[in-house]
Amino acid sequence: MIAVLSFNFIVPASAASYSASSNDIAIMFNDQRLDCDQPPVTINGRTLVPLRAIFEALGAKVSWDNGVIVSSKGNDTIVMTIGSKQVYKNGKVSEIEVAPRIINSRTMVPVRIVAESFNCQVEWYGDADMVYITDSTYSTDAWKEAYIDYINDKLNYWATNYGSQSTQRYHYKL
Repeated sequence: MIAVLSFNFIVPASAASYSASSNDIAIMFNDQRLDCDQPPVTINGRTLVPLRAIFEALGAKVSWDNGVIVSSKGNDTIVMTIGSKQVYKNGKVSEIEVAPRIINSRTMVPVRIVAESFNCQVEWYGDADMVYITDSTYSTDAWKEAYIDYINDKLNYWATNYGSQSTQRYHYKL
């Protein structure tokens, strides 16, 4: 009977374990995690996120017509086309490294170009597989940045000394 009771306590703990993968990318916007129906993906070192998730989080209006994405917020408008590396911000063209694309029936756009186009700061925390976006009007406290640095230090420690971050990444992910 003790063995049966012990087993009942062991199973839930092991079922709760978490294994991070390279596709488990957290997108944080002003200290809130963005929930996406299609997980973010990394292509050629660039993170792509579902169109609606990022534009709505930024408070931008977005329309999609025949592969052309038009979004506006305040005085800024950006235009992207599926498969094209050209992005227009307020009529001025620039090149991006990875074009917007359709993945699993979702339009995926490069998070950095979208966020920066609407005056947000974007940081990549590779050890935590996290994109951290801060709106220019949002104020972060110094302790939050110190905490993120602390998490990165912990993850580096585990990677250096134990060769794997997967278990520890779960514990420290924001």
